[in-house]
This record gives sequence, C-alpha cells and structure tokens, in this order.
Amino acid sequence: MPINDLAIRFTDEHYATKQDVAKQLGTAVVDALWGTILQYRSTFARILPLQAMDKQSLQIVLTPSLLEKSIAFDRKMAKAVSLFNYHQIQNQLHPHFQKLFLPILTTIGKQYGASTAERNLTYIIEEKTVERKAELSSVNAYYQSLKLIANRRQSKLDEDLMGELLMLLTNTNELTMFYREKDLTNRPRSLVARVYEAAPYPMIEPMMQALLNTIKQLTLSPIIVATIALYYLDYIKPFEVFNDEISYLLFKNILVHSDYESVPCYLNIEQMMENEQYEKRMLEVQRSGDITYLLDFILPFMHASIDQLLDQLVSIQKQQLIHEQKSTPAIPVGFPSPAPLPKETSPFSASETTIGEVEANRLQQHLIETHPSMKKGEAFFYSRHHSLGKYYTLAQYKKLLDCAYETARTSMEHLVKLGYYRKEKYKNKYVYTTVDLKGVNHE
Repeated sequence: MPINDLAIRFTDEHYATKQDVAKQLGTAVVDALWGTILQYRSTFARILPLQAMDKQSLQIVLTPSLLEKSIAFDRKMAKAVSLFNYHQIQNQLHPHFQKLFLPILTTIGKQYGASTAERNLTYIIEEKTVERKAELSSVNAYYQSLKLIANRRQSKLDEDLMGELLMLLTNTNELTMFYREKDLTNRPRSLVARVYEAAPYPMIEPMMQALLNTIKQLTLSPIIVATIALYYLDYIKPFEVFNDEISYLLFKNILVHSDYESVPCYLNIEQMMENEQYEKRMLEVQRSGDITYLLDFILPFMHASIDQLLDQLVSIQKQQLIHEQKSTPAIPVGFPSPAPLPKETSPFSASETTIGEVEANRLQQHLIETHPSMKKGEAFFYSRHHSLGKYYTLAQYKKLLDCAYETARTSMEHLVKLGYYRKEKYKNKYVYTTVDLKGVNHE
C-alpha cells in the first residue's frame, strides 16, 4: 500500500498512535511513515488557544471523517431536541427515561463503594426516601447536579456555575475553598513524555480562565468543544475533590448551553470512568498535545448513547399514537371524513429542501415575528437558503442582499448565534451549514 494511503488509513479510518501503527504493520521501524502521517494530519490541524504545562499549544485535527461524525451527532441531538419539544420536556429530567440514568448513577456509585441496587437508584431518580441514605449521598448529589444543569440552561457557563455544582457534590451551602491551594502530587508521572498528574496549584487560575474563554470563543461543533473542555479540566484537576465529576458535568453543560435543552444530561459520558482505554487516550493527548485522540475515542460512545435516547423517544411517540387511535371514536359509515387543512395553514418545516416564493415569504415573516432581534435581511436570506447538507458563504449573502462584506459577516454570525446555521472552517474561509431543525415547527 502506498505510503500516502497508509497516512489516510491511520488518520481517517482510525486515528492511530505511533504504537498502533507499529503494531498493525508488525514492525518497529515506522519513523518515516509516522512523519508522513503527521504531515498529512497537519493539513487539518487547528491550533487551540490552550497550552500544556510546558507552554506548548494544544491542537485538534479536524479530518473529514471526524467532522462528518461530529455533524451526524449534532443532527441526532437536534432531532432529540425536537422530540423533547414535542413532548414538552425541554428543561426537566423525565421519569420516562429512568433506565438511561441507571447506568450513569451506577458508575458514580461504584466510585464510592455505594450500593447500586436498581431499587435505590430508582428511588433517587423519583426523589423518594432511599435505604442507606448516607452511603448514597454522593450518587444523589450527582443526580441533583444533572437536574441543576437541565434547569439552568440560560445561566452563564462560568466559575459561579461550577461553584454551585461543587457545593451540591460536597453537600455544603458555602465553599471554604474553590480551586485547590496545594498540589495533588509532587512530581510528574514522566519528565520525558511530559505527562503530569495535575497542574501545579499556582497555574490553576490562569489555565481555568483560558479554558472558560476558549469555550466561549470556539465556533466548532459543540461535541468538539465539549471534548476539548473535558480533557483540559481533567488535565488541570483544579479542585481538591470531584474533578472527574465536574469534568463530565462541564462536558454536558457545554452541550446544554448549545441549545440542546436537557438532552445532554441523558448521555452516558460517565461510563468513561470505568474504561481503561479512555485513560490511555487521555495520556496520549498529554504526550502528543493532540486532543483528536480523545475525540476519536469518545464519538462512538456518544453516538450509541444518543441512539438509545432516540429509540426511547420514538417508542414513547408510537405508544401515544396507538393510545390516541384507540381512544378516538370511529367515524360512522356514510359521514364524510374531516377535510385536511389547506396547505397555507400547515406549519412549515425548515428541513424542506425546496420551497416556493409564497412559502419563503411566509417563513420570513414568521422568523421576524419569532425573533425580534432578527433583521429583515437575515430572515430573507435564511428563508431561501436552508437546505440540509449545503454550505453557504458570505459572498452569497452579500450578493443576494447587495450589502457590504461586514454587514454580511455580522448577519451570518447572528444567525449562527440564533441556532439556524453552524459555522465551519473550510481551507482559508468560513462556510455556514444549516442546523437540522427537522420536526421543529416554525409556528
């Protein structure tokens, strides 16, 4: 196989480490090939505004394969949100999905040697009195933290919110200390490989500020931003206790703040606590400074988790339809069936690929009435450019609206902020792709 094909194979098909490459090829002499692989990856590399403890910048390699997986995940999340809206369960943890929380709380309970009997965990979810209340206090605290995230979607993602989560986990009404004031370990795991147990305590505050700023500034897919934050918080370990729990809660919090409602709370990222390969990937990121190793590992688990939730949502929807059909009286023979609504009154879906000018004007007017901050030009452009799988540019906006470049840029950025487009980088420019709003009515 040509060396360039191997570079693609060990990057796009599986984001391999140097050791993986040597093992799969059955040879220890892979230096030349590894150099070609790194060169190929550099084409897709993005330097992040985050530094390791040795001041080296971290990076993420956004290969076409990983971008496709990330976009597919975003679409599944959007679909789950539309179904949540349909069932009116946007900002609460619903008892219908109890069994999705059981493995999450079981994993948390095992970390503290608590009883993880299903009955006790079910009582926690239903907020009933449980046996061994003291033993399960950490499990209950974690569940309450998930509820806080689900209900506080509009709050800022900052130190205050993390402080609230820390108070819940430590079962206190006031923190005597926020960031830790001493080192968790006196020396790094490995000086040669730049692998550390945790950040020295004087570096915690500036590193955490860099992380919070990065979360606000990055315009990548939410799952990518959440993974970057998950790694970096685990890398710093800024607290005396509950660093793992806070890192998973931050991961979910970022997704919640990306307009995914309470959906991320049901994702089982906590299963990583019991996964040896997860720990190995975290160490590989430390050695290489490349967070892609973690993203490549996490994405399949997150896809499986959101698929579970979607299956449950579809099942609930089917049960409701069956119930409605059974409870609806049959129409007597000889009576005409109710006439369908005229086309003009049926709600318009943003996922339709082709529309007429009448429908476009109707959607445009609805967008303006729904979002007072949306300008007429923004509504005009979106109502005519929202096909899934297509990418739009600032030049298209500028040409259609006959406006200045800066006007086009600020307008498209505003549509991104409102959740209608997602901004992505392609080569040396930004493009905008429609967010999947299938099932979400504009009326």
